[in-house]
Amino acid sequence: MSGKLLAAREVQTARKGRLTQRDIARLAGVSQATVSLVLNDAKAAAGRIPDETRERVQRQEVDLANLTQLNDMIIRRMRTGVLVVDATNRIHQHNEAAWHLMGNPSQSKRELGDAAPELSRRLYHWRSFGKADTVPVALADGLPEVIPRFARLGADDNDNVIIFLDDTSLLSRQAEQLTLMSLGRLS
Repeated sequence: MSGKLLAAREVQTARKGRLTQRDIARLAGVSQATVSLVLNDAKAAAGRIPDETRERVQRQEVDLANLTQLNDMIIRRMRTGVLVVDATNRIHQHNEAAWHLMGNPSQSKRELGDAAPELSRRLYHWRSFGKADTVPVALADGLPEVIPRFARLGADDNDNVIIFLDDTSLLSRQAEQLTLMSLGRLS
């Protein structure tokens, strides 16, 4: 087994199953049974599945693992706060910016209402009435104001919500830089 394939399996394990055989099958253009056979029983697959197909499945596994890892790194390093919350307002994932903008609550505070009560209130309002409150709010003392934006995680997923926390101080700085650049062009 190649080092890349081993690394992909380690990434898959670390990602707690987010990389699925269904994903690999869809992208490799083969059945889920073929993927299962290739990944779980290499000796049996060697005699029954063409080398080209086995290599394509293994390549897709590595590519998906790398893409998952890249996406996680990008989200983790974004300046915009990102949270994933379920129907019970339990925080399942967050990036560093989100946790900072909420005042670095204890990691044990996984309920949105405990970690950021105002954000929980706004999420409830959005879920109930379909309209977000766009007035900036500081989620903790001494921190910049944010404008929360809400989106369903999937088109058919009414339970899980992704919350984006736009730091208004960053937005103000960006607007100021654009203004200065425009003024510089005029002179």
